[in-house]
Amino acid sequence: MSWGTCSRDGAVATMDGGKTAEVRLKRFPGMSDEPIVIRNLPYWGAKRHDGFVLMPNEVEAYRTGPNAFEYKGTNGFLITVDMNDKDFPAR
Repeated sequence: MSWGTCSRDGAVATMDGGKTAEVRLKRFPGMSDEPIVIRNLPYWGAKRHDGFVLMPNEVEAYRTGPNAFEYKGTNGFLITVDMNDKDFPAR
């Protein structure tokens, strides 16, 4: 997987240069020039994150195999999770 770009205005991830899979997110316009961020919302086991940045997708696609799909304009978000080995008990 390749992260082409990731910024406050959007994010791009591709596999095989987009031939196999591609996700393109674009920042949703808010009331100001700042991104829309949902904070203080638990996310699975993540102990810390910087918030969910609302970024609907321009394209979300998996293009190979019998379950290939492509969606445009659906909900999307970007989240950066901060985790370390002390966040979870040893098994």
